Amino acid sequence: MNINTRMLLLYYLATFVLLLASELIGYALTVEGVLDLASEVNGLESLHLGASLATALFIFEHNSIINLAISIPFLGPIAYVFSLGETGLVLGYAAASLNPYSGMGIYGSFLAYVVTALFPHGLLELLAYSISLYASMDVSLSVIRHERVNPIRWLVLLLISMAVLLAAAAIESLELGLVRSIGL
Repeated sequence: MNINTRMLLLYYLATFVLLLASELIGYALTVEGVLDLASEVNGLESLHLGASLATALFIFEHNSIINLAISIPFLGPIAYVFSLGETGLVLGYAAASLNPYSGMGIYGSFLAYVVTALFPHGLLELLAYSISLYASMDVSLSVIRHERVNPIRWLVLLLISMAVLLAAAAIESLELGLVRSIGL
């Protein structure tokens, strides 16, 4: 099975850039009073509380829905941009909303980014999404170019991304347990 590792790496890097850009936009729009995502943040807090008590399978179930949407040919790139964009906006909003209490300013947004994207679970989770985006784009481009579509390659890539996502969920569950144990 041939995989264009340069394209996969490009998608992976784009994932980090998209998440950071949308988070900074969310932060700026919140500071300017344009964005109010209180209901989304309340939902995120309840998910976070649930995730801190849940197993890795709960986390995996939540993230696998996003991953499956990203893997859909033609629609996957839209799901990818939407899910990462919304995640970034919510993180930026949360960082800006906590700013009066933390006094961290824009640095709070970068801290939220580091925890989300650069902790071990985030690195794996974003890799899984990138693999699914690669699978989606592979099929989509084959159809556009009138080339033979390889559904087995798409399925193998999807299974690999799901395995990576399961590992990410297990690590995230451990990270949340550690956070709970130290009282954060």
